Amino acid sequence: MLAILAFTLGLVVGRLGSPPAEGGAGGAQPVAITGKVEYATKAGITTGDDQCMVFLLPTLKYPKAKISLAGLLPSDPIPDDSHPSIQRIRELGGDCSRTDIHGNFELKLLKDQKKKRFYLLAVAGYTLRKRDIPATDRAEIANYFAPGFSDNLLLDNNKAQRREYVWKKLSVVGNDTENIEFH
Repeated sequence: MLAILAFTLGLVVGRLGSPPAEGGAGGAQPVAITGKVEYATKAGITTGDDQCMVFLLPTLKYPKAKISLAGLLPSDPIPDDSHPSIQRIRELGGDCSRTDIHGNFELKLLKDQKKKRFYLLAVAGYTLRKRDIPATDRAEIANYFAPGFSDNLLLDNNKAQRREYVWKKLSVVGNDTENIEFH
């Protein structure tokens, strides 16, 4: 009986004295948002958009200085992880990614209790927008990106190159999948 009590006491004291496991219930846990972006070609064939830029931005947490989009446009070469704007987005608690050759993307973040809601912005590589950007979307997106974001990112001033986009709120609870289809 004394041996069982000593063993149990040793277990309890050992657990109290050891550091919490990384990603445990009290710490930040890595979360992945994955998905596929597709569009319909002029021939009506649905295929992966390999030029789409996807951003995950925490709601109500804005950068002190607006984030530059230089090097993050769908037509730019794939940005390196050391890109200054990608670093700034990650410092906010978000992420961004360019889709791969099949239109797949993966966004990674550390989720804590204060960062459950995010905006997802996906900017099409190929699909052109026929509509104007609603004032609410324009205002919300402008909270994050440098002035002129629509002129550069969504090419709002050039009707022949107005990129389609998706702007929506997400509740991040754990790993999730978000598929996007541009028409």
